[in-house]
Amino acid sequence: MGPPFAFDRAPRYADPMQHELTIERRWALGCTSLKWVSLTGVLLLTACSASDGIDEDGAVFGGISPEATINLVGNEPFWGFQIVPEGMGYTATYTTPENIAGTAAMVTRFEGNNGLGFSGELDDAALQIALTPGECSDTMSDAIYPYTATVSVGDVTLFGCGYTSDEPASVGPNAL
Repeated sequence: MGPPFAFDRAPRYADPMQHELTIERRWALGCTSLKWVSLTGVLLLTACSASDGIDEDGAVFGGISPEATINLVGNEPFWGFQIVPEGMGYTATYTTPENIAGTAAMVTRFEGNNGLGFSGELDDAALQIALTPGECSDTMSDAIYPYTATVSVGDVTLFGCGYTSDEPASVGPNAL
C-alpha cells in the first residue's frame, strides 16, 4: 500500500475516480525511492528526483502566507475545510451538507519541501491535511484551483482542491 499523501505537482481531482494516477497507483508504478517518515504526526516525503519540484537544498515551501485563510473543497462526497490563523495556531473547520455549521479543530502548520501540511485531531480521530501547488478541478464546476488537497480523518481519506485568501480559484465561463 502506498503513502496517504503526495507532495507533488500532479493535478488532483476532488473525485478520485476522475484522476487516472492515484497516489496508490503512483506508488505501485515504480517510484520506489519514496520513503515516508512520521514526525509528530506529519508525513514528509523524500524526492524521487530533482525534477519533481523538490528543492535539493532543502528550502521549505513558502507559497502560502501564514496569515492567509485556506479553503479546501471536495465532492463525492461533498466536504470542505476552512483553515484560519488563530492566536499562535490555526483552526480547521470541517463542513459537510449534514453539518453546515461545521466541526472545528486546532491544527499545527508544517511547511514541507513542496507543500504545506496541518495536523491535529477532529472528533478524537487523527487529522492530516496536505496542500500542494498544482492546478486542480473539482469536476463539478468550471473552477480551477491553485492547490490540490489530501485530507485524512481517521481511516477516511478525502481528495480535493484548495485556494487561499491570497490565491482564489479562477472561474471559467461555464461556472455556476
